[in-house]
Amino acid sequence: MALAMGSCNSKFIIINMKVIFLIICVIVIQGCAEKIINTDHPIQLKNFDVEKFNKNQAGGQYNFHVPQSTNNVQQVEIGLNGYYERITNTKSRYGEYREYFQNGKLKQEGLFFNDFMIGIHRIYDKNGKLVDRIDFNKPFPFSIENLIRKIKNKYKIDIADPDKHIFLSRSTNPSSHYDVAIDIEDSSGLQRWLKVDGVTGRILSDTTIEPKG
Repeated sequence: MALAMGSCNSKFIIINMKVIFLIICVIVIQGCAEKIINTDHPIQLKNFDVEKFNKNQAGGQYNFHVPQSTNNVQQVEIGLNGYYERITNTKSRYGEYREYFQNGKLKQEGLFFNDFMIGIHRIYDKNGKLVDRIDFNKPFPFSIENLIRKIKNKYKIDIADPDKHIFLSRSTNPSSHYDVAIDIEDSSGLQRWLKVDGVTGRILSDTTIEPKG
């Protein structure tokens, strides 16, 4: 009986130790997460190299390729508003977008797809403190990823492929929608123009036209 009680006590102690260990792990992880997402204080952010830009720019613009990568960078001066920077990849339609103050401090950062902003863009003040977030996807519950899958499944065209000849934009005027133009294969240059509801994903119009010129 004593042996059985001792065995039970040992199991109880082991279980308690495991529980305590898990609690400690959770506390440590939460603490690390708070350090990562705490944006009330200035954090280390990417700065814009104003001196390098002034040395290489022509007409207020500096374009260059990142060595040993598939990335291209476009930097543009926007007067008193500072600078903006677009980083594109030859293998993707996704890219990075940043704006900077005149002193080179980061003002805004986020992503774009094709030529429009997507996702959450973070806005900073001149001290590097996060002051706002802009959710460009909010008016579009039917996301760009949803659109890519729909077009690929229905029309066998991958609009995420940067080598495909497409037109793609989205707007909230008069309501959230995407405008898509894709080439129709074996059609002597005809294009299919689609208007897709940005909320439901329903195809609002599907027209075949012959491009001008």
